Amino acid sequence: MAGEYLPQIREALSRVPPGGWREFAAFAGPELDTLTAWNNKIVLVGDSSHALSGAFGSGAGFTMEDGWVLAQSLSYSKNDLSKALPVFNAIRLTYYSRMYAHLASEAKRRAAKLKTLGNPSFDERVASKIITDGGVDMSWIYEKDISATWRQSVGVL
Repeated sequence: MAGEYLPQIREALSRVPPGGWREFAAFAGPELDTLTAWNNKIVLVGDSSHALSGAFGSGAGFTMEDGWVLAQSLSYSKNDLSKALPVFNAIRLTYYSRMYAHLASEAKRRAAKLKTLGNPSFDERVASKIITDGGVDMSWIYEKDISATWRQSVGVL
């Protein structure tokens, strides 16, 4: 597969020592315990920071929020990565952790519903995923004021 890449990419890949890769499973991977790596030299933003598979339909919004918080963190720390990236991590990781908790709760709810159905048909399995009994307040995602979150977070740092 590496032979399919541009020569410049193959050259870059050849410089990575065996075991030097860090892989991330898109759409089905584990929740990350940090969004930063390599002594605060790397930060994951947007889809690279979570394996949420579009579950909330707000991927572009999450990415813009990540970029905004990263920019604010850099400004706040006067571009000192060793200070900026932990601030970014503290703010955004908390948010993504809440999303994972919500998805786990929904999966548990669906599993319980399917269990009561016994041997559900295909249509019943699909309905259990897309039809909910009542709504869960999702304003923390869809009505998020990232600047208010920033001000509140910086106030406790």
